[in-house]
Amino acid sequence: EEKTAYILICAVRECVTNAVRYAEATELYAEFSENETEASVTVTNNGIPPEGEIVEGGGLSSLRARVERAGGEMHIQAFPKFKLSVSVSKGKEGML
Repeated sequence: EEKTAYILICAVRECVTNAVRYAEATELYAEFSENETEASVTVTNNGIPPEGEIVEGGGLSSLRARVERAGGEMHIQAFPKFKLSVSVSKGKEGML
């Protein structure tokens, strides 16, 4: 579904930006999955691990708001390496 896919692509785009900007990553790994009711993406990279907990700035905060507006969930892991997981219910209206 187009709206669901858009949110997942926004998550990957934000991770690409942050991986280059903060982690000096050269590779990004995105694993997409879906079932009948939900679609998700988990993103990691080969960059420098965060030195502490992730503080959500403008990009991650905006992404979280978009995901939660769609009735989805977003989880960030800092250790042992950065990982972002986003899941969104399919077919929800008003997601953007």
